[in-house]
Amino acid sequence: MQMKKSLLTMLALLSMGSSAFAQGTINVPTVTRNVEGELTGVKEVSVVASRQGTVKIELQNNADYRDLQFDITLPEGITLADAENGGTVKIATDHAVGFATQTETGAVRFVLYSENAAKLSNAILLEIPVAVAESFTGTQPATLTKVLTSNDAAESIEIANANFNVRAVLLGDVNDSGTVTNADQVAIVMYLLDEPSTPFVFEAADMEYNAAKPNEITNADAISLADKLLSTSAKAFMGEDVESDVETEIEPD
Repeated sequence: MQMKKSLLTMLALLSMGSSAFAQGTINVPTVTRNVEGELTGVKEVSVVASRQGTVKIELQNNADYRDLQFDITLPEGITLADAENGGTVKIATDHAVGFATQTETGAVRFVLYSENAAKLSNAILLEIPVAVAESFTGTQPATLTKVLTSNDAAESIEIANANFNVRAVLLGDVNDSGTVTNADQVAIVMYLLDEPSTPFVFEAADMEYNAAKPNEITNADAISLADKLLSTSAKAFMGEDVESDVETEIEPD
């Protein structure tokens, strides 16, 4: 019976208009960067081209609400990563999520609802995996719109929309300098020693990417970046053709 009520509430959210304006906010990850001066309070999701990224949506100050609906519009080159390409939408305990692409706008509509009348927690609620095209570069805007929730009477309540940026970062550029250098290797080592530097771009440090544990930085990432730096230095010293020449010489007849 409770499940039926929850599903009815979800359908109601999809079809109802908004009424009162709620005193709450929808947040996306907020980062602080310090590149050529301070840049604080930037709502931003960092991604590495040709990989999978994650957009985290947080509902704050709405502990009395049980349901949430919103449309997310991503920039060109960023798409929802579904189960077929390794994407798994993660949701807080005691809640379920449904989502579908809106054919008329291209936005993805998410509906979060309670399966056992539990109320929304004041914490990270939803993690959305996104697939990033190899061609994605720069910083481009994304939006959260049509943000609605409901109260105990299943009345639809509007919450403020949210905007954020999706930014392409260079794999290995841990300190966000624009290039990969030995300083990035030092940054990973210091992080592993519990002395992280600022800025520290987790997506860039995650050299040995694991979709099941994104942005988990380990010794393997430090070793991988060291190998990358050594390989780059060797090619710069010997020339790009030396590696292939050596392989040809040692190849057996």
